[in-house]
Amino acid sequence: MIFILQTYESDGFKRFPKLPVDRISNVTLKITIKNLLKFEEAIEKIAPDHIFLDVFLSFNYILLKNKKPTTFIQTMVSTFQDDLIPPLTAFVLPKSVFRVKFEWIKYKTKRKWSDFLALGESSWGLTKRVLKEMNRVFDYSLLNWNKCFHVGVKNIPVWVVSAEELDFPRRKPLPFLHHLGTTTDLNRKEFKDPYFEVLTKKIQDKKIVYCSLGTFKCHTHNKQGFEFFAKSS
Repeated sequence: MIFILQTYESDGFKRFPKLPVDRISNVTLKITIKNLLKFEEAIEKIAPDHIFLDVFLSFNYILLKNKKPTTFIQTMVSTFQDDLIPPLTAFVLPKSVFRVKFEWIKYKTKRKWSDFLALGESSWGLTKRVLKEMNRVFDYSLLNWNKCFHVGVKNIPVWVVSAEELDFPRRKPLPFLHHLGTTTDLNRKEFKDPYFEVLTKKIQDKKIVYCSLGTFKCHTHNKQGFEFFAKSS
């Protein structure tokens, strides 16, 4: 049996002035441990042969007491570091190896600084605190920090749902990274987007590109998202 499972969510990153209070009261730490135990209880009860875990929840795999065969599922293009491709958070195109290296150094420095400012309440900080609180041991040499958004775990396969053709050409292929190829359901019933229909009528006999920035526009890079749409229109 293969069981697809998503694990707990912590309270996330709290900004000042809530951070020091939460760090002293250990509220987020207690919630994290409570949800972790529930997750492990569910695994023991269901006894799956294999777990498919969202790659953004890699820290949850680190916390598990009894590791099960696991595969990480990734819905975006590869986030692993490559000499030819900057991190996905960078606003640059891969033109020079020097610029790409600079962007990765800048990203990793910013990540370490953010972890420091989080006072132990970042995903990585909470993970270390939970392991210590529960007297669990994890081999930190298995961690792969050469990626953006989330830490990788060596020897764990990663299945990328996004098509490989959507990514920039990479210098080093990764043996544990597998692209699933096209997963489009050709028999699906299309959802008619009213905005798309209006746009189609206005620009007849012309090629159009329909672009949605998703969470990057609405949450992370709100201002840049609006600027992008304004220039594209």
